[in-house]
Amino acid sequence: MAIRTVAIVALCGLWTFSGCVSAPKRYKPLTAADCPTSADEPPIVSPILTVPPQYPQAAFRKGVQGRVLMEATILPDGSVRDVEVVESEPPGVFDGVATHAFAKWRYCPLLPGQAEYPNPVRIAIPFSIRYR
Repeated sequence: MAIRTVAIVALCGLWTFSGCVSAPKRYKPLTAADCPTSADEPPIVSPILTVPPQYPQAAFRKGVQGRVLMEATILPDGSVRDVEVVESEPPGVFDGVATHAFAKWRYCPLLPGQAEYPNPVRIAIPFSIRYR
């Protein structure tokens, strides 16, 4: 009897979440050390902290996969606010877990005098199940 392993993947662009998938070899995730040190530098619109969404158990059991496109505001302290779903497939299945996770993301805090983030920011989180 063959054993089948199931890996749940929740990706966001090039950002990966610990324990779900490995990052492409050419990609180095940002850390707080990568944040600008001068107000003359533009803000980096890449998260320094990502929180993976929980795959809804009912969707997992049924093999449902999809994607959620969200829009939010990045505040000067790097926190995310006003998260809204722009589009989701299938509608309503992953919206709650995706918005809850995205609201916990963090970006580099802005320095005094540094340009604002280009708000609103859009991010897509695909939900897929991989069988190995």
